[in-house]
Amino acid sequence: MKHRVWIVLAMTVIVVGLLASPMEAQRFSRGKARLSGEVKDEAGNPVTGAQVELIFEDEVSKFKTTTDEKGEWAVIGLGSGQFRIVVTADGYIPSQQMVMVSQLNRNDKVLHTLKKAEQPIMHEDLLKYLEQGNTHFQNREFDEAIAEYQKILDKHPEMYTVLFKIGDCYREKRDLDKSVEIYNKVAELAVAKQDNSVHAQALGNLGAISIQRQDFDQANQYFQQAIDLNPEDEILAYNVAEINFNNNNVDLAIKYYQMAAEVKPDWSLPHQKLGYSYLNKGDFAAARASFQKFLELEPEGEQAAIIQELLSSLPEA
Repeated sequence: MKHRVWIVLAMTVIVVGLLASPMEAQRFSRGKARLSGEVKDEAGNPVTGAQVELIFEDEVSKFKTTTDEKGEWAVIGLGSGQFRIVVTADGYIPSQQMVMVSQLNRNDKVLHTLKKAEQPIMHEDLLKYLEQGNTHFQNREFDEAIAEYQKILDKHPEMYTVLFKIGDCYREKRDLDKSVEIYNKVAELAVAKQDNSVHAQALGNLGAISIQRQDFDQANQYFQQAIDLNPEDEILAYNVAEINFNNNNVDLAIKYYQMAAEVKPDWSLPHQKLGYSYLNKGDFAAARASFQKFLELEPEGEQAAIIQELLSSLPEA
């Protein structure tokens, strides 16, 4: 009987390894979620007619809308997962942020504050370059992607966050030194502009490079600095947890999953991943508690069925 229990547990750990991949097969761009937002200028006035684009984590699926006379917008039919929200308007510097969307829980309103541009911006040209660059990136045509992203910077160097895309290209080309150079440049520019959010993102990217180089101590120094700068960013904490989990740093993964769950208590995914993490440590009581919390927040769906089956295989405390 004892051997049968351990066979079940061994199979469970194998399943956990498959389910805990950062690119989850069950996450689709389309679903039943609704996301809304509001766009204002620095004086707090609504920005009417701003273009809002929601780009799914695959960088291919996109949803577009515009703001109304109150500066508000809404999109329905979204799936669960991470979306990049890009807002552009005539006479303003484009703004973007990452948002995690849930189909089961109410999604918080996304707020954007646009800053006036010093010079007129040709938004259609910029979006064209961005889309072409993203297409080349998806096709692994990295030199071509870099050329398109550079066109944006040549016209509007104030849009320095486009450097992230260029850094990603060099990272995919395995030119890690060049990628680090670019991410460091973004960090320096963000410090000068007192933009903690972008600075934190740059540090997070540098941490990911350190992981690739197997320098886990340096990676987590970057991650901790990033979270200290932007402690209310649950997606940053979650992504740091994912990186640590997939590199077998389970204790650090637990720390950051817990942080993500604390920042956004109604988000089910960190609790699911906490369950996997505790399971890999052999702490079945904590794993059970985390999985049960996940089911409280997400009682239905494919993942709920998987977790229910997983719970039935765990030994009672």
